[in-house]
Amino acid sequence: MSQPEGEFAFPRYVQEAVGHDHKFLTQSLQIAGWDKIAVDQEISAEQEKNLFMSMQVAGYLANQHRGKKTPLTKKGREYHALYRQIFEHMVQRNLGLIYKMVSYSHAYLPNMQDLEAEAFYVLFNAVRNFNPWKGFRFSTYACNAIRNACWQMAGKYARSLQQRQTVAVGEESKLYDPNIGEDNPRDLIEVFMSRATCLNETEKHVLKERYLTGRVKTLREIGSKMGISKERVRQIQNAAILKVQEVVTHSDY
Repeated sequence: MSQPEGEFAFPRYVQEAVGHDHKFLTQSLQIAGWDKIAVDQEISAEQEKNLFMSMQVAGYLANQHRGKKTPLTKKGREYHALYRQIFEHMVQRNLGLIYKMVSYSHAYLPNMQDLEAEAFYVLFNAVRNFNPWKGFRFSTYACNAIRNACWQMAGKYARSLQQRQTVAVGEESKLYDPNIGEDNPRDLIEVFMSRATCLNETEKHVLKERYLTGRVKTLREIGSKMGISKERVRQIQNAAILKVQEVVTHSDY
């Protein structure tokens, strides 16, 4: 189905929107108080439901008024404009969900702006595709979507670090290159040192000595201090970082 010209694509129509008419639309807008509702004003579940139903039906009705010489007839453009207005209103109304979910999420990326940008994109799609006829609040639907996006990005970041493994550099076999700059595992490990309960004290000590003392110490240096071989230090280090990666990619952490 081709889309009319415009900044916002039409929603993926839910089955319930099909067949509704202008009367249904005006009644839903009246119940929602569309003529006087402000973006920062608290609304009830019923108002929210009617706003989303109005948006979906406005998009559906716009699609029914195709023009022969233009994408939409005059009436179609009016419905499309209403769809866009409600869409923008619902996005603005729910922007706080982005900052709430990003701050609550334990997912970590060097550039949190990337995470927020992804959350904005997910929010737009959530507003566009939300089905108000299913009976739950939009915040439940959107928060789950944003939360999952945060974890997917964190998982991709963790896997990208793993792919930068180096093999047998002199006496070392380093799991990560310490000179990656922004992708240095120091930051990732520092965050999880304070959060991850999956690491035992020995693993925490090895990671701290390896990455968090101002320079990347060699396996031999750490082994000498602990009274173990460098190979044993390597085993402890690799096991610990794999645990950290599992925590990053686990959605319930």
